[in-house]
Amino acid sequence: MTNEDQLFHLIDTNAIVLQGAAVEAVREAVMLAQRRRRRERLPESRTLNSLVEVLNMSAAGQSDIGTGMEEHAGEQISIEEAATMLKLSARQVRRIAPQLGGQLVGGRWLLDRLAVLEHSGDHHA
Repeated sequence: MTNEDQLFHLIDTNAIVLQGAAVEAVREAVMLAQRRRRRERLPESRTLNSLVEVLNMSAAGQSDIGTGMEEHAGEQISIEEAATMLKLSARQVRRIAPQLGGQLVGGRWLLDRLAVLEHSGDHHA
């Protein structure tokens, strides 16, 4: 088996390089874990969110994954913006805000943009 045929390469005990179909397989597994956490009303995992973002960028052919991720990780949006994205009323979004990584700050809900985008994809897929 050549290096091109390998789907992953273990660097050391703390690092692994994924390529080809392994990138998509891991992305799907992480997204399934995120859906399960939402279904079970567990808090959003920033680690899983960041991992999916990196895997998405890798699948899209971006090589600058180290610089862009920090800008979007934890990006907060309002209930109104999330309602528009999800095609729901603001009241409906307030009800599911905790599932979307929402935090009540100064009497206002702020939601994790990545969680809202993924929730949108779950319901439109």
